[in-house]
Amino acid sequence: MSKNKFDLKFYLIGRVRSIGYALKGISLMFRKEPNAWLHLLAIAVVTLLGIVFDISRTEWCLQILAIGGVVSAELFNTAIERFVDFVHPDYHKAAGGIKDLAAGAVFFFAICAFIIGGCIYIPKGIKAFKNQFITEESTLKTQRHFERKIPSSTKTKLISFAEKRNSPTFVLAS
Repeated sequence: MSKNKFDLKFYLIGRVRSIGYALKGISLMFRKEPNAWLHLLAIAVVTLLGIVFDISRTEWCLQILAIGGVVSAELFNTAIERFVDFVHPDYHKAAGGIKDLAAGAVFFFAICAFIIGGCIYIPKGIKAFKNQFITEESTLKTQRHFERKIPSSTKTKLISFAEKRNSPTFVLAS
């Protein structure tokens, strides 16, 4: 086989090995890094919230980008910290500064992801709260208001009308 000829089998085996190394790195981070465990917990929470609140496709995309960004930043941070520890095992001010910069990148991206999550979930949480508590309370107030204002003869007519239509919407307590 000539040197210039493309070997598809060799190329594909190399790509599969590459993916294996990448998955090994991700696994290593999640097994060894306590901060990565917090990221996994956050991923589980926002995924569950996304399902519960039935977020839109666009919101899922934003959420996935935020998750991917934070996890990628944590992978870079872990790699940089390990490299610095390998090159300079003893404490050194410059090595500490490099590690602080990498940690700052993760923190900054995590804050951005938190803001994205807030933009998605705060309005949905407020809406759910209003639907659950405020609507029930205002409905009861409105019903009490009308019960006081409607004469009993009209109430009887409304109840009779509701019964004919089989409509519980118009039933008022007499």
